[in-house]
Amino acid sequence: MPAWPDYTITIVDFNHTIDVTDLCTGFSTEIKVGIAELGKASATVTLDNDDGRFTPYEGGGTGTYRYLDWYSQTIQIVNDTTRVVFDGVIRDISFDDNGVNSTMTITAVDWLSAASSEVVDAPAVGSLGTPGESMTRALQGIAGWGPGVTLPYFGDSTATQNPVCFDQGTGSTRTQMVALTSVTAHDIIATVIMPAGPSVHFPGAITFQQSPRIATYRCDVVDYTLNKTFAEGGVIFDENPSATTSADARLPFSKLEIGYSDDLLTTTATVQSGVALAYYSFTSTNTDAEERYGSRARTYLDIGEPGLAAVTQSAEFWTQRAAEVRYVPIRIETRTSVSEAALGNLGRSKMNDLLAMQTVPFSVARITYTATNGAQVDVPMVITGRKVNATPSDTRIILDMIPAVDWQSFVLDDDLLGILGDITDQYDEATIEYDQLGFDYDGETLVGNRLG
Repeated sequence: MPAWPDYTITIVDFNHTIDVTDLCTGFSTEIKVGIAELGKASATVTLDNDDGRFTPYEGGGTGTYRYLDWYSQTIQIVNDTTRVVFDGVIRDISFDDNGVNSTMTITAVDWLSAASSEVVDAPAVGSLGTPGESMTRALQGIAGWGPGVTLPYFGDSTATQNPVCFDQGTGSTRTQMVALTSVTAHDIIATVIMPAGPSVHFPGAITFQQSPRIATYRCDVVDYTLNKTFAEGGVIFDENPSATTSADARLPFSKLEIGYSDDLLTTTATVQSGVALAYYSFTSTNTDAEERYGSRARTYLDIGEPGLAAVTQSAEFWTQRAAEVRYVPIRIETRTSVSEAALGNLGRSKMNDLLAMQTVPFSVARITYTATNGAQVDVPMVITGRKVNATPSDTRIILDMIPAVDWQSFVLDDDLLGILGDITDQYDEATIEYDQLGFDYDGETLVGNRLG
């Protein structure tokens, strides 16, 4: 694998850690965040097996790992010793073997995608919790929040499984379990927790503790304010890359795709609470958007938000934030070789931030570019997906994005989120006063309108 950035690839369970870095001929991994739904991650890793060390015993294998149960293992890809690029559960193994040369390809998914849970009737629960707290209760099956999930034990059936979810936003949303019949833990998360607010979810890593034996499975959520409470992962891309220090690096890009951001377009949203004695329902319609785009509706029933105010906020979230089609960068690509050529090692830290599966989802990328025969524009975007394709010679990073003007709450004069005048000039072609936009302004943070 390349010396920069450094990768370590390991096969891990409770009983061993197998370093396969030197045998890796390439890997790809992808992570997608979900707004009002679960995010997902996956990876494919190809290993050199010319010496037959991985060939199963049943297929004539005589190598070191011929008896290894691959389907009870995790695979972890780490960059620069600390940033987890991918961590998940092995779900498929395939061999390409012509009798002379052999490779093994591993396919893995995030731990929640690999989890299962039984079907039950779940009663209502009165206690409130943040999205992270509620998700943890649903995953663990505690405090009346359903059956919980079943996860692989990775070589130790006596070990404790500890799936947890952390709030990376303000945690201002409060959810409550509702009565449901014939549901799984995944159903409860999808219908009760994620649409409330709504929240953004992305999967994380698996860690093994030896004494006592505990496997901890991590994921993260950001509530409806959408701003994460840590800043790592935010980057600036510029057609004229520059850096005086690692901290102020403006990264190069090798490819930029501009288009209309309309996947989340919503003109009317209906949200209904499933909380007993508070079956509130509210429908929000953006009349202006509906007249321009027609009806683009979404409906969420039996969510875990008590009270009309909370249900109203969840419905208006969509018709305020997702009611505008914008022409913006929707996908950007960069490579470690391009960054190194332009910035040397000064771009390394920012590039490595884009590899971390915990920090990059829903972080902000600001992009400066000039269209053919056009004026230069400077656009803040939010990262909703990241693909990594790595070979021994280079690493390619592809980011999918949505407009930050709709999907963040802006902080004035922030390097990434920008100055309000820049945003309004770009999107509305005029300087617009705060009260015309419908913002609440405390001198530092804007809250309101499409920005939540």
